[in-house]
Amino acid sequence: TGIQMAMAKKPKAKTRDEITLNRIQPVTTGRILYGERMLGGSIVARATTEAGGKPHRRYHSIMPLACHEIDGAVEIWLGETLVWTEAQYRRDEAAGSGDPYHWGQVGSDYRGRVRLRVHNGGEDQAAEARYVAAAREWTEAHRLRGVAYVYFEADYDRDLFPSGAPQIRVRCRGKRVYDPREWTSSALASATAASTVPNWAGTDDGAIGQVGGGGYPKGETAAPWTGGAIAARFYFGRRYPGGLDPEAGLSPDLTATRGEILEASRMERGADLFAAFDVALPDAPEGVIWEQGGAVYGAYLGVTGDDLVFRAFSGEASGPKLARATLPVSAVAGRRGTIYVEIDRTAGTVALWFKGRRYSTNPALCLRDYMLTPQLRGGPGWRPGDLDEDTILALANLAEEQVPLASGRTENRYAFNGVLETEATAAENLNDLSSSWGGWWTCERGRLTVGGAAWEEPAFTVTEDMLTGGIQVTARKPFEEQFNTVKAQYADPENEHVVTDLPVLDSATYIAADNGEPLVLDMGELPGETGFARGQRLMKLALLKGRRQKQVTLPCSLAAWPVRLGDTIRVSLPRRGWTAKTFEVTGRTVHIGEDGVRVTISCIETGPAIFDWRTSEEMPKPAGGVPTLPSPTAKPVVSAPSMTEELYETRGGGGVKTRVRLAATTDNPFVETWQFAWRPVSAPEPTLRGLTDTPEDMIDDVAPGPYAFGVRGRNARGIWSDWAWAGATAVQGENAPPGAITGLSVQASGGAVAMLRWDRHPSLDVRQGGRIEFRHATAQAGASWQSSTGIGKSVSGGVTEATLPLKSGTYLARPYDAMGTPGPVSGVAVRAASIIPTTTVAILAEAPGFAGTATGCHAAGGVLAMAPGETRASYAFAGRIDLGAVQPVRLISDIELLISEARDLFWQPSGTAMWTPPDARLWLGSTDAYGDVDLQVSVTDDAPENARWGPWQSFDAADFSGRAFRFRAVLSVESPDYTIGITGLTVTALQAA
Repeated sequence: TGIQMAMAKKPKAKTRDEITLNRIQPVTTGRILYGERMLGGSIVARATTEAGGKPHRRYHSIMPLACHEIDGAVEIWLGETLVWTEAQYRRDEAAGSGDPYHWGQVGSDYRGRVRLRVHNGGEDQAAEARYVAAAREWTEAHRLRGVAYVYFEADYDRDLFPSGAPQIRVRCRGKRVYDPREWTSSALASATAASTVPNWAGTDDGAIGQVGGGGYPKGETAAPWTGGAIAARFYFGRRYPGGLDPEAGLSPDLTATRGEILEASRMERGADLFAAFDVALPDAPEGVIWEQGGAVYGAYLGVTGDDLVFRAFSGEASGPKLARATLPVSAVAGRRGTIYVEIDRTAGTVALWFKGRRYSTNPALCLRDYMLTPQLRGGPGWRPGDLDEDTILALANLAEEQVPLASGRTENRYAFNGVLETEATAAENLNDLSSSWGGWWTCERGRLTVGGAAWEEPAFTVTEDMLTGGIQVTARKPFEEQFNTVKAQYADPENEHVVTDLPVLDSATYIAADNGEPLVLDMGELPGETGFARGQRLMKLALLKGRRQKQVTLPCSLAAWPVRLGDTIRVSLPRRGWTAKTFEVTGRTVHIGEDGVRVTISCIETGPAIFDWRTSEEMPKPAGGVPTLPSPTAKPVVSAPSMTEELYETRGGGGVKTRVRLAATTDNPFVETWQFAWRPVSAPEPTLRGLTDTPEDMIDDVAPGPYAFGVRGRNARGIWSDWAWAGATAVQGENAPPGAITGLSVQASGGAVAMLRWDRHPSLDVRQGGRIEFRHATAQAGASWQSSTGIGKSVSGGVTEATLPLKSGTYLARPYDAMGTPGPVSGVAVRAASIIPTTTVAILAEAPGFAGTATGCHAAGGVLAMAPGETRASYAFAGRIDLGAVQPVRLISDIELLISEARDLFWQPSGTAMWTPPDARLWLGSTDAYGDVDLQVSVTDDAPENARWGPWQSFDAADFSGRAFRFRAVLSVESPDYTIGITGLTVTALQAA
């Protein structure tokens, strides 16, 4: 049954403070939004596509906001930056220029550099066109009808996205709801002709969504309907039935859809008419919905100018035979629903009603809509007959009563601006809704009923002659149930709906009655409450209701059968001195036994003062916002743990193993005990760690792989927080890149040798089986691994010094672990100095002309670059050095170059995406150098014209003896995905002065 379904146990819903977070989660539960709130969501689809001729340059994502159609988006935030507003979108839309995906964007670094579109979730919405065109996994069939979502698109920009994809938050107006008061009361518009005619339309044919082809009523528009589809149903000989479902039990005599022609012969023009038209009205509707009969006598339903018009009888623009009812179109624009019309032929009257959804924060209408939401859409799926509509509509009227504020303005007495999770039980969601009016809900006599929002005058009195036994009276509640101080929080709409403390409410009278001891009720966040003054009214209501003391149980005869749960009754018992004493009914049971039927009523004292509120009681809102301080009685909230790893060497000879360190934080000073947990992502259950008094833990001997780590905290009162789990995190162990070299320094020695020294490397897998490589760049600052060349030989990772040729510029050192994984680059600059004076005897510079012989490479624009697809190339210098005689000389090379990826800046050469959700960088590029340039020299003692040249020798800065010297550069890269560009290539020859 519906009651069983409502009470069925479901997984616990996530807390309300999580609704603004983003997650990578292809399959997720839905949420139902009523009113206005800031929302995040789960990214259910994402892709990277080609842009600007480069693969994986453009990022796309889809993030659902609610599992229903919403009224619209108000703001969009990327991280902490406001990037889009509805007001700006309306202005840009009216202008009609520029990229529609940039409409609405306001001044920020993101303006014009991202694309955004909010899909409201209509049943007729199409798939996101840009995503369909860009990604083959998203097709025209992915319409997400009935799901509101935001589409985000951005091109790679390292400056704009330094930390990956930003958090997306959307401020939304939620679900549109039906208001039965619009179609169960009197007509929205009606009119009566001064004189009647036999038929309400002429003999011309009519049509749906357009005029019928002949004449049409004068003074009205003949334009086709600008809205969507129309479904019409005609009931001849009937009048508007009224009620919550006007068409219940009726079968239409004629149905039609947009574009159909309605022959006059199919119309009973001499009878009364009741008709219904399902329509979706755009924001600026115009045109014909239904026209019948022509210009002499005719019926017409449509939008003319600023009015929704329904007319019948005379086709003239005016006159005594015309009945023309109008309703301002602004009352129904932008809404989807049903227009009901009625023609009373005998009285000459026309009337119209509208049954359509509209945006509302009325908690009664939100509750009604939630209970009638189908189960497939996340609701209980009850029927209208399962609801006590009288109490719900009474609450709806009460909620819209205007309450004066200290500022001189007014606000609705009650409102709901919050989220209902579809994974929560219906009972939990009903509790959230009923908290917005400080009242209750229950299932009474097979129907859902509500109450407790206002004082109701008693309509029933229990007298002594109704009692069937002795009464039970409880004079005072137990001490542990008492409270005299109330704390609560609300979502501040002026501060992005951040949960904020309300002023503490206490009573000196009640504290004195409790022996001077403050007893605190911490209500936490008031679900769906965004009003500062309204939240204070709910706190006072909770305090006064909580101080009601006297309770009584009354065993009554069947005379008390009319009493219902929540009723306010009077009790007159002269023996106890009670004369018309007021109580609220909190329980009602019916006993059937041998002695007959007995109705037992449980009551608690009440009175109208409980619902009193004076403007003077309103506390002002602090100018800087109300601080959100933790409470010792509230459930603590802790952060998901952060993870760091390190390697350690076992004493028993087990080699190098991985240790994981976990740490968590909380802003709650009352948390004193922590417990961590961990599990491989493939394991169904976590492993719990022992309790600790610090927010840290250490786990030894962890195998590499993906893990989930969690933590919870317990405060001094023994209240545990919920488990906070971090997203899947990879423990890399020996696969982790080593840390940077520290303490790197260089010392010139003898004018020819550079002594490099550094600190002992902290990584075990560098010291054991690893190595340290060296490169050199001519630049004194800004050198990188890609703009340098290899120098000297690598050394073991366990040593702390190396001897290299001395050259001016920057020496770069980089650690590699035992698996060959590189670490960060460290550098130190030096200027070559010697106490032995030298003089320059020759300089051979090939740039920018590069006139030598190139093999596998080519020169253009002052750059010597490898040919596409080549992995090895050589360049023979155009010039040589001839000293004229055999002499000793020191040769020093100087190379300026850049090694880069040939095609892609931020994916690995294999094309495999480096994305590791949810906290990876949005795009990753390579900072490694997968190539080198080897400068070589060949020496001869002969004249260079007829020389016998010696073998080629690699050099950086070295001493040689000979007459002539020729040079070449050998370029090599690891794969065709990389290339080398040389912009400077010089050899300098020095001799002692």
